[in-house]
Amino acid sequence: HEGAEKLRRFQNKLPPTVNGKDKVSVTTLMASMAVALVKGLDAKCIVVLDAYFAVGPVLLILKGLLDSNGNRLAHLITRAKRNVVGYKDPPPRTGKRGAPRKYGEKLKLIQLFEDKRNEFQEAVIEIYREKKTIIVLCLDLIWKPIKEKVRFVLVIDGGDMFSLLCSDITLSRQDIIRASSYGLIIVLILRSLMQFLGYGC
Repeated sequence: HEGAEKLRRFQNKLPPTVNGKDKVSVTTLMASMAVALVKGLDAKCIVVLDAYFAVGPVLLILKGLLDSNGNRLAHLITRAKRNVVGYKDPPPRTGKRGAPRKYGEKLKLIQLFEDKRNEFQEAVIEIYREKKTIIVLCLDLIWKPIKEKVRFVLVIDGGDMFSLLCSDITLSRQDIIRASSYGLIIVLILRSLMQFLGYGC
């Protein structure tokens, strides 16, 4: 994505828009590049990015890419930031005066590793051609930046604890974790290629 803004200006391309407003940032430029790629492939794709791109505008740009039947063509999987929060469904309407609540109970994901430790389940997954056992908790929660549900997968892998965010709530926890691992493989390949070509890291 580096240099993408200058390249877009050189090509006289308009900046990406979110809710009708121009948004020019590294994150939105990356999302717009992903949209252009998916359009070229003309197939449903999963975009795997790191936690820096776990922001509302990225998901909103990807959400806007639909096929001829109105189905989404691009979904995002990314590591969630440590301070991310999700919300349960709002409570049922009481019939009392006033606007109904849009969100239910607020949950800090980092706190769930302790509060819901007994709800985590073991899962066997194959990563890097090796099978390993991890402990996982999968939750579908409303994420305020896009005002709709995403799938959060909380993972305990030995001493490592992290959360994944996926905009496709139909994907299994194993598929989300596996797809996320591909991102690291690609980064390592790119770094090796850059070293081989003499560009450094």
